[in-house]
Amino acid sequence: MGYEGEAEVVDAFCARPEVMALHHISGGHSYLLQLRVKDMNAVQDFLAEVVKPFTAVTHTETIFALKTHKETAPVRVAPRSDGE
Repeated sequence: MGYEGEAEVVDAFCARPEVMALHHISGGHSYLLQLRVKDMNAVQDFLAEVVKPFTAVTHTETIFALKTHKETAPVRVAPRSDGE
């Protein structure tokens, strides 16, 4: 992984039940973390107790979904049977 402590952070976030998705992304940020929590207090607790203790995490930006119009679960794609 790219920077010191990155693998540890990724492993810790992936182990949390409230983490619905963790994407390594391009652009101005390194990762996009999707949480499903009870309320805003739970977001604040997650940031304070799970995210901020990692010195490898130097910046966060929090965006909230105010309303969800559609959400689709991922679909597993079977590997091709022709060997490619």
